[in-house]
Amino acid sequence: MNVFLIVSMMLGACFIFLLFRKLHVPAWYAGLAALGITFLSPQYNRFDGHFGLSHTFVIPLLLYLLCLYEERFSRRYHSLLIGMALWFSAQLHFYYFGLGALFLTLYTAFQIFRDFNRSTLIRRISHWVVMVLIPFALLNLWIHWSDYTADRPSNPYGFTVYIGYWEGVFLPYSNFPLAQWINQHLVKIREVNGEAIAYAGMLATLFTLWLLFSGFKMFGKTWKEAAYHRVHQPYLRGIFIAAFVLLLFSFGFPFAIPGMEWMVNLMGPLRQFRGLGRFTWAYYYVINIIAIYSLWNYSVRFEGLRNGKYRWLKWPIALLPLLLLGAEARLLQHKKIIETAPNPQIRAQVASSPDHWLNKVDFSRFQALLPLPYYHIGSENIWMDFDYGHFKNVQTTAYHTGVPDIGVNLSRTSARQTTASVQFVLEPCESPSLLDELPDNRPIALLINPSQWDKVREAYPQFIEKATLVYDHPELKIMSILPDSIRNYAHQHAMAIAAEIDRQDLYAINQWLLPQNSRNFYVNSL
Repeated sequence: MNVFLIVSMMLGACFIFLLFRKLHVPAWYAGLAALGITFLSPQYNRFDGHFGLSHTFVIPLLLYLLCLYEERFSRRYHSLLIGMALWFSAQLHFYYFGLGALFLTLYTAFQIFRDFNRSTLIRRISHWVVMVLIPFALLNLWIHWSDYTADRPSNPYGFTVYIGYWEGVFLPYSNFPLAQWINQHLVKIREVNGEAIAYAGMLATLFTLWLLFSGFKMFGKTWKEAAYHRVHQPYLRGIFIAAFVLLLFSFGFPFAIPGMEWMVNLMGPLRQFRGLGRFTWAYYYVINIIAIYSLWNYSVRFEGLRNGKYRWLKWPIALLPLLLLGAEARLLQHKKIIETAPNPQIRAQVASSPDHWLNKVDFSRFQALLPLPYYHIGSENIWMDFDYGHFKNVQTTAYHTGVPDIGVNLSRTSARQTTASVQFVLEPCESPSLLDELPDNRPIALLINPSQWDKVREAYPQFIEKATLVYDHPELKIMSILPDSIRNYAHQHAMAIAAEIDRQDLYAINQWLLPQNSRNFYVNSL
């Protein structure tokens, strides 16, 4: 996987270079620009945590194939290639399919309206079916055929939360000197969530401002002089319009505007793509490619100022964008260094000490591992966060012992499984249903974060009261509990609550019953 991520960067630079060459940008200029765009990519920030989203070649590949598609009179073959690329990219991460499908749909709609007639409509729609609809149908058949869980959430949390923001796209990363200077001397930059941070670069920011203030006049007056410009004109306008509309959509427009939330119910399958901030990536690649293309061609045709004087300015016009792009790419690589780490798959790397729990504890007698504090992270509108160091200890233990971890760090978990796992660690007013799914009464290992021992004792008495200590270390505390002990605690706790309700000295406040000595009472409904 790690090697493929590096190969992905090489492929990304390769496809950007090939696209520039298709657009008749000279090789030396295209090569430097491709390196700058690749190494400034917002996907680079995923290299150390979200591997499937860090493949930088996917969007450049779609843009390159789309350019080849527009150059051909008969486009059936290239529409099939685009469909295959979209299907393949979904195997890396399904967000690539959502991003690519929306981008291609917007692009096709623009080309239809640009040259609206019956022939264009039929041809473009038929190609869109091959590029988007058929891969979507094949993926759905595959997913539904192989997935035996029918109650995954259709409305996962985050669709109107993990959206993009203009600060995350057009202002530098917070650790860049320019962002710190703006924050200290001009205005405080609003903090946005991690999904919204996808800096497009200062070149893209300045070029976008120029487009907005020039009325979206993308190219100079002499742009149509060369025949290849006329060939690529609809392609370049199309990818820009598609990327710009997709950028607005990723900002939550219009459904995230207060009062317009009702539109979310009309989004259908799009609601599954809850991290819309990732949809800004298409704009990153498109705006930088168009900026480099436009400024190079403007410099080539620059005739100087004041009757032909200062023609030497064409070189600064051509080279300054490369210097700006390259400087920011190098700064990102300097600020976010990706280094190799000890491989946790090698037992000797994680359990080198004889006193390590993997060497001291016999895990074969346990049927499951229960992390405490408990974590449940995913898309189910229920979120119990974890301490990352403790999470790594639990995952490492599960990997090397083969004992399953009851904690949840998944996506789209079924509703039934979610309620069962969360019920298991909440106050047990009845026997947890998860216990009925265990194969036997073998003990469960409690993997406890020692730094939160006081919190664990207070929050999880159903596990701690009858548990026996197995291993105690500043890095991890391990205790053992029998499932029957949890059942007994739940039964006794339920009886105690029932007895409390039956007490004669209770009085009512609305729907609440309180003992006579509890006069200071408030309700927190959150």
